[in-house]
Amino acid sequence: MEVNMHKWLMLLVVLVARPVLGQGAIVLIGEPAGAEVLITGPGDFKFESELPVVARGLVDGAYAVQVSRQGYVSQSQKVSVSSAQRITVEVKLTKVASNSS
Repeated sequence: MEVNMHKWLMLLVVLVARPVLGQGAIVLIGEPAGAEVLITGPGDFKFESELPVVARGLVDGAYAVQVSRQGYVSQSQKVSVSSAQRITVEVKLTKVASNSS
C-alpha cells in the first residue's frame, strides 16, 4: 500500500507542476520602472500591474497593451499570442516636454 501511495503522490506532483498547454505569456520590460500596465484581451481579460511584469495563462488571441505614467507619453500596441508562446515587449516611455517660457 505504501508503494502505491508514493506513485500516486508522484503523479499528482507531476500533473500540478506541468504547465498548461495552449496558454501563453506576455513579458513587459522597460522604463520607467513602476509605470502602469494594462493588458486587455479575449473574453473580457483584464490585467493591471506595473513595469516590469509577466502576464501568464493567456489564451490564443489579440491583446491590447497600454503603458503609462504621469509626466510621460503613454504607449499602446497590439500583441498576438498563440499556443504556449511567450512574447516579450520592451517599452521606453519618453518624458513629456515641459513648456518653459
